[in-house]
Amino acid sequence: MKEKEGAPKIGMAKGRIEALNDGVFAIAMTLLILNIKPPTGKQSLSAIQDFFINSLSQFFDYGLSFLLLAFFWTAQHRQFHWVRRVDDRLLWLNMLLLLFIAVVPLSTALYGDHKSLWPTALFINLNLFIVLLILYGMWAYASSHKELLSPDLSEEHRVFTKRPTLGLIPLLSIIAIVLSFIIPSWSTVPYIFVPFIMTRKLN
Repeated sequence: MKEKEGAPKIGMAKGRIEALNDGVFAIAMTLLILNIKPPTGKQSLSAIQDFFINSLSQFFDYGLSFLLLAFFWTAQHRQFHWVRRVDDRLLWLNMLLLLFIAVVPLSTALYGDHKSLWPTALFINLNLFIVLLILYGMWAYASSHKELLSPDLSEEHRVFTKRPTLGLIPLLSIIAIVLSFIIPSWSTVPYIFVPFIMTRKLN
């Protein structure tokens, strides 16, 4: 049965989805700091100094994961700025994204506690890689269905996922995955460059 011309389109209000997105991202970003356990009880100056020195690696992991989540949220926010209607497929792609965003605190914690082991390095790098793929997939789907997008969206913004420079992001992620088997303790370093690429290209 064909949809009647002028009939209202079925879909969820964009505002409700954005509110859910903001909540999940905020909780995930907050949980990251709980991976760093401060010393309990009365401690000497040297013990506190040892805590900060010994926790430098965990603070780095916290900062990197927090920044990546911040830029993932920014990328998604900018996508939804141009979305005027959300259909079922885009809705569930968004839910899939949130599923893997919620896993980031766990993968960060496991990696921080067992950084020298390749399975934990592979876990966090696959986690971040999947988030990137879903973000790409969401925009690829939305941009191929113009009825979902604002008429004010320029063609340049619509095809931004096809730009060569943005291809560096999944490439960096693949490098991180390969490094998981070689030098797991340093495998997340390539992600340092992701915010710079996304900041330049998602304006």
